[in-house]
Amino acid sequence: MDLRGKLTVRAAANLNSSCVICTDAVIEGRITGTLYCESSLELLGSGRIGFKAFARSASIGKSARLELGFPLAVGSLEVRGQLHGAVVCSGGITVRKGGALVGNFEARAVAVDRGGTLEGTCHICASGGDAAALLPANIKVPGPASAGEGR
Repeated sequence: MDLRGKLTVRAAANLNSSCVICTDAVIEGRITGTLYCESSLELLGSGRIGFKAFARSASIGKSARLELGFPLAVGSLEVRGQLHGAVVCSGGITVRKGGALVGNFEARAVAVDRGGTLEGTCHICASGGDAAALLPANIKVPGPASAGEGR
């Protein structure tokens, strides 16, 4: 399903598709398959995320309590809620006050605000994580929004 627009999946909704391509997405409900966001992905709600997700930038909402079933591949990530799982980030990861990132992650840079929590295995490298290695062959992952975005 190629939307190339804004996708919103509300808390009580389910979206089943092998591959969804959109510009921006706000996800509270359930998705099955692969989600590719050309720009931004906002994850809200609670529970296990059972879909593959790729985005230029992603944010985890303040009230979110999420567990990843697959690695999250992004250009940049901001965590305000709780996220458990693997993250591959070609740019920077920021954990805000009250936010928590628990799991394995790769990134170019990581910043944790006072009151934020970071726990797990971290691999920091100049080129960032190889998010493209997780993509299907016919889809290209975008890099960070700008070269100066990493922290």
